[in-house]
Amino acid sequence: MQVKIPCPHESGQVKDFREVLANYHPLSKEEIAELLKLAKNSKDPLTSHIQVRLNQGIVGMVCPRPTTGKVAEKARELNSFFVKVLREEAKPANFERFHQIMTA
Repeated sequence: MQVKIPCPHESGQVKDFREVLANYHPLSKEEIAELLKLAKNSKDPLTSHIQVRLNQGIVGMVCPRPTTGKVAEKARELNSFFVKVLREEAKPANFERFHQIMTA
């Protein structure tokens, strides 16, 4: 499992940063659990990379990241929940909730 998957803009494949590109990379519940456990025991910048990777698991995610619409709302919910979960112990219910946010 990759913690950081660069979008085509970052990797240099696409030069026009205004071009909207798919940036969806699905995650299984097991991968979500691994990422959350890793984030809990890590410091920045790894935690930031994990948060970006979780956002890439949202169905329909694009780059640049949307600021309005359903995907943007899911990203805001996921990011808020991510911060909350980092303050708690890792629980299977949390992994399930992340998966629900990403795939609903």
